[in-house]
Amino acid sequence: MRRILIALTLIVFATSCSGSGSSSGGGSNIPPVLKNLIVAFGAYDAATGKAGDFVFLASQSKVFDEFGVVVPNEGGNPVTLPTFEYKVDPNAQVVSPIDGIVTQVDYQEDQDDFSLILLPDADSNWFVNIDHVRNVMVSVGDTVTAGQQVGTSGTWTDELGRVELMVVQDNTTYYCPFDVFDTALKAEYEEKVTLLMNEWEDFKGDTTIYDQGAMVAPGCITSTLTDSDL
Repeated sequence: MRRILIALTLIVFATSCSGSGSSSGGGSNIPPVLKNLIVAFGAYDAATGKAGDFVFLASQSKVFDEFGVVVPNEGGNPVTLPTFEYKVDPNAQVVSPIDGIVTQVDYQEDQDDFSLILLPDADSNWFVNIDHVRNVMVSVGDTVTAGQQVGTSGTWTDELGRVELMVVQDNTTYYCPFDVFDTALKAEYEEKVTLLMNEWEDFKGDTTIYDQGAMVAPGCITSTLTDSDL
């Protein structure tokens, strides 16, 4: 995660330096407006073993890792996630959550997948990162609309794909996706995330997996994080 965040900082810095600029020289402070959460949510279907794109496997501790949750990294050390992280069907369609511009398509050799960066406009100091994408269907400079497919989920195991959603301002502050969600759609998607967490706990027979009472929004343990929190 740290390697990726450093790379993103360099990428977005280069993008802002090469952009048209604003009158203040600091870029646009208008945040992106999320209209979806990049994969399909839905009620759990025991016949398919899925809830939308999410695959329910008893061997998994979680099907969805929350924004702000502390997890072990590859070295076993605790890290705080500034993302929504999903365990989904290996062929799940991944869509753009915003209307915007693709400014980076970065191949990650160690994961054999891609990291995509989308800006709401060319002068923005905000960006959306979709990490762990295969079969990429967009290129740098493309304009995308919310709901447009950009690829499929990256590989986690033989049975599972993985993909992450992250919202960043000024390369230093990370936001709960619901902080910048379309107000007309926010309640609908909050219900989708709540249903996913509830049905996963029912599937696992453990109502303590997600501490929803402590969340500031469904799936968000906190509203914002900074580099010092990670």
